[in-house]
Amino acid sequence: MPAAAASNDDDDHGLGILEFFHGKNIFITGATGLLGKALIEKLLRSTSVGKIYVLIKAEDKEAAVDRLRKEIVDSELFECVREKLGNNYNYQEFVKEKLIPVVGNVCDPNLGMDLNSSRAIMKDVDVIIESAASTTLNDRYDFLLDINVNAPQRLMRFAKTCKNLKLFVHMSTAYVNGRKEGLILEKPLIMGENGRKVEIDDDDEMSSSSSSSSSLCCSFSRVDLADEISLAMKSLSCQGASHHQDYDVTKNLKRLGLERANNFGWYNAYHMTKAMGEMVLNEIREEIPLLIIRPTVIESSYKQPFPGWIQGNRMFDPVIISYGKGQLPAYLADPKSTWISNINDLSKHTRDAILLSNEMGDAIDDEKMLRKLQSKAKAKVAYAEQLCKMYEFIGFIKG
Repeated sequence: MPAAAASNDDDDHGLGILEFFHGKNIFITGATGLLGKALIEKLLRSTSVGKIYVLIKAEDKEAAVDRLRKEIVDSELFECVREKLGNNYNYQEFVKEKLIPVVGNVCDPNLGMDLNSSRAIMKDVDVIIESAASTTLNDRYDFLLDINVNAPQRLMRFAKTCKNLKLFVHMSTAYVNGRKEGLILEKPLIMGENGRKVEIDDDDEMSSSSSSSSSLCCSFSRVDLADEISLAMKSLSCQGASHHQDYDVTKNLKRLGLERANNFGWYNAYHMTKAMGEMVLNEIREEIPLLIIRPTVIESSYKQPFPGWIQGNRMFDPVIISYGKGQLPAYLADPKSTWISNINDLSKHTRDAILLSNEMGDAIDDEKMLRKLQSKAKAKVAYAEQLCKMYEFIGFIKG
């Protein structure tokens, strides 16, 4: 089956990305999340990648296959891949060959995989991409420690058993740097380093090296990963093992995470545990090539595979929703700023799209498909108009 990819219009060729991924077998965690799903789509569409082993949390193999189909294969994100392959049959055969669902959980021993799956990945995989994480800023401290600190450690230990591994990719966040200010270099975090702001005199700033800066940062209280995990487990056990899901237990563990983060110089427990995850990977990786990617924020797609794709409520969306629900009474902003100059223009463009699809009706043989497309387009227009009315009511855009 030919690759859907290696398109000439991509700009990745000059960096050697296409050559690197040619024929490579990938093992990816967090594949059903926003970033993991977009990454799989990009690999299938733009590279001649080999097999992609997808770790999926499920009861059994059948459930994993079903979840892979519903959340990845049938996702609208993969429309461009379908189009490149010509028809749905070719697409289904292509993804069946490329995507290998693996039952597992990054929070379980041996990543929750059975022995056969584990051995197959050890033998075949060239690249491991860790995208699984909890991105809730102030989730329970024990949960965040497990998935953002313990899980990367489990995955790195598994990586050491892979015979042909060429790269381990860890998705992190720029906010692992905590309250540090000024020029922040993309360098590994030192084990125990905290996120406090480092005060350096102007005369010393130019002469101090990056190593001395790290030493200054670590001159404050150091983060001990074992102590933090022990503290969270102790807090949990003190509240009763039979009440792990109680509201009070959850509230106390969230408060504990925020207190520990603030104590060491991070804004929240998510940033702190992601920093700790980086530290443990650097500490135990030995000869494993490690690439850490630190995005600031991740929003909707800009151009590829098409503009505007997003999964879930991201970044500013919760602000709009919270205001609409009455949970956020006000938001500080420049009243003179304009996000969208004219709602009518937006509505006009979407209506024009429907008219265009009507005019193209004769060119579409499948009448049922045409009605489906038109219905979907009208639903999107109605949704867009509702959003515009809400934005106008809030005062973010002009009517």
